[in-house]
Amino acid sequence: MSTTDDAGRKRFFISYAGPDRLWAEWIGWQLEQAEHDVELDVWDWGPGENFVLRMNQALRSANRVLALFSASYFEQDRFTTDEWTSTIAIKEYGPRLVPIRIENLPRDRFPAALRAMTTLDLFGLEEDQARRRLLELVEQPGHPASSPVFPGPTRSGVPRGLGPRLPGAGPQVWRVPARNASFAGRDALLVEIREALTVSISGVVVLYGGGGFGKTQTAIEYAHRFASDYDAVWVIDAEQSELITGQLAALATELDVRAPVTDQTVTAHRALAELHKSERWLLVFDNAEDPAEIIDYLPGGRGHVLITSRNSAWAEAGTRVAVEVFTREESVRLLHNLVPRLPPSEAAHLADILGDLPLALVQAAGVLASGVTVAQYERSLEAHATEILSRGRPTSYPASLAAATSLALERLAAARAGGETVIRACAYLASEPIPAAWFYASPGSAGEGLADALEALPAGVLKVSRAFEAITRYGLARIDRNELRLHRLTAAVIRDQTRTQRAAYRAVIAGLLVAAEPRTTDKPETWPDWAVLVPHVLSQDPATSPHDPLRLLATGVVRYLVSSGQTQTARPVAEHFYASWQEALGPDHATCLEISLQLAYVYQRLGSYAKSQRLNEDCLARCRRILGPDDPRTLKAATDLATDLYALGAAERACALNEETFRRSTEVLGENARSTLGVAYNFAIDLYTLGDLGTARTMVEEIHGRRREVLGVEHPDTLNSAGIMAGHLSESGQVEAARTLAEDTLGMCRRALGEDHPQTLLVARSLALYLRRLRETEEARRLEDETLERYRVVLGEEHPDTAAMAERVAVHRNEGGTGNGEAIDRKQADRETWNHELMQLYRAFRLL
Repeated sequence: MSTTDDAGRKRFFISYAGPDRLWAEWIGWQLEQAEHDVELDVWDWGPGENFVLRMNQALRSANRVLALFSASYFEQDRFTTDEWTSTIAIKEYGPRLVPIRIENLPRDRFPAALRAMTTLDLFGLEEDQARRRLLELVEQPGHPASSPVFPGPTRSGVPRGLGPRLPGAGPQVWRVPARNASFAGRDALLVEIREALTVSISGVVVLYGGGGFGKTQTAIEYAHRFASDYDAVWVIDAEQSELITGQLAALATELDVRAPVTDQTVTAHRALAELHKSERWLLVFDNAEDPAEIIDYLPGGRGHVLITSRNSAWAEAGTRVAVEVFTREESVRLLHNLVPRLPPSEAAHLADILGDLPLALVQAAGVLASGVTVAQYERSLEAHATEILSRGRPTSYPASLAAATSLALERLAAARAGGETVIRACAYLASEPIPAAWFYASPGSAGEGLADALEALPAGVLKVSRAFEAITRYGLARIDRNELRLHRLTAAVIRDQTRTQRAAYRAVIAGLLVAAEPRTTDKPETWPDWAVLVPHVLSQDPATSPHDPLRLLATGVVRYLVSSGQTQTARPVAEHFYASWQEALGPDHATCLEISLQLAYVYQRLGSYAKSQRLNEDCLARCRRILGPDDPRTLKAATDLATDLYALGAAERACALNEETFRRSTEVLGENARSTLGVAYNFAIDLYTLGDLGTARTMVEEIHGRRREVLGVEHPDTLNSAGIMAGHLSESGQVEAARTLAEDTLGMCRRALGEDHPQTLLVARSLALYLRRLRETEEARRLEDETLERYRVVLGEEHPDTAAMAERVAVHRNEGGTGNGEAIDRKQADRETWNHELMQLYRAFRLL
């Protein structure tokens, strides 16, 4: 392919590291003014595009790939490595890689494959000289060195008449704190800030986030990294709004527009007026708290304003950009820079316990530098969070994390908006989203546990919203989609301040969580609410909690985990509760009976039927003695014991027990109760197993119809009986109808339960069987392979369903080999084998 036209026009792709974006834009500009085509990611690639695909397309279509060599360019984790190696690898396009050194990087820092290449050096040159060298490279030395003046915006957001300036030239007006030598990461964030500033109509970007997230350091790094694109850069400490005028007056002096009078307000407004009519300036308002105190100081015009704030309520001022915690990779890199001797595994562990919070990482590095080990630091953090988070404060931060959190708490308390009580209660919850709705009805439930020394939690939408707004204003937590997110270290400092009231707050939280319990665990529409609730319940360690309602809620957590298909996750949770409550409460306690039932159910769903049988037999005997034969818990224990007996080969005993339980359940709970329909369904399949096919089929049809009416078509129980209905169709010779019903049921399972739910996998397994019967062998094989892999992940290699699926796949591979359809057809024609596989399916549906 040709990438050079008749007029000598060439196509360039610029490969660069994020910190060197200004160099990339400057070079790209010069080449475009010399009438060449340039592809630059920040100019040409839109949000959401496939980055790897666009990069490969650009590499293949470019006449030259300009690689901007710097220390950042050769960091191992950057895409630039893929770019230059791909360029060398595409040999049919010739030697297209052109190395350009933009900093004085020794050749021994280059990868070995690049050390012999000749580089074009642009660092340390005046702009005209650098431009000439660049254009000589592309054999176009006669083109103009500057563009005509045109005030319209370009796609990069820089006025076209000005163009990008050669990186390295500093602003004439400059007041910015010294660059942080240990600054690490944040490349993506800095690019996001740059993009937001250049495309924003107002030219205002607000960096918001909690204390210690690195907002100020990011703003300072932006000012240094993009300094050469501005004529004036001025950082204003905006924490005390009354001092802003004086700092703007100082800027007026530097701009040489100071008023002849001594009034600072007049002088400050002269500075703002000068900026308004100028270009290429950056004004940074650091630690601004209230938009109303800043809005009058925004100059407008064609410059840029960067604001850092704990408060996120800046939507009317400009574009908001959230400053999050570090990625784990950024945390480890920072710790390596600060504590080189720290092993990567320990650095990753430390980053994990600190929640990747930048200030906490820097402080911890300072403590570790004094000889403290990571293990010692972790123990200190658990026991004395405030003390350990007060140590190691870097000079680049005005206060330690502990001090900053305490100050914000004081301001929140002074606001008297109810936020202090809410945030102190939230500190005892998990570091996961906390819905505002949990607090709406708090006085009637959670408030009962409050000690006299504590204020009641705010109640109602308006009061809770006011409290949340106050919390956001002081940066103690983030509010996202009406959920509060509190960093674990902020929570630790807050808990430290309420040690003497810990029991009272635990009581508050217990009531709050119990009030938030979803109605049921068996309906998929409630699972998202359970998913939010579970980490907060577990954070209270219900195994040692003195609150009976919280312990009962914890058994609901186990039920939810099993119902939603997270059975392997449920096992250690249920075992922990069972062991603790057996010892603390005794086996006859109501909570112990409930957790015994749940643990047995976990074992049953994992295929450990002997363990489940022992628990269910013991629990059934206790329930009959303590609660009576007709209590719902007694009936559940009997139903589950029958399932264990069926699984262990005692189908007749299971059938007899189910028949009795079905009669009692119908009398006590009614024929349409979910548990009655469940035991009737099990009884019907027991009859089928024992040979009473006609009665079993009639019962299953009736139960399925009732389930559809009472529970809904996408309830897990209804989907299960639909699977058996498909089996009946196939057994009666209606295989195409069975396939259609199984396909419809599989679609509903995937939509309602998810791809990996055991119910979904079982229906997929049944559909594959019908596809084989219809001789759609390739589709059956694909579905079987996919289902087997999911079984292995979800239920484990040893689960009976995984083993049965693996056996079927192995048999068909051996007989089908490399696609021997005739052998597979003979297999499917074998009625005895078909009946065996169909019976395996019935058994699996019975045990699910």
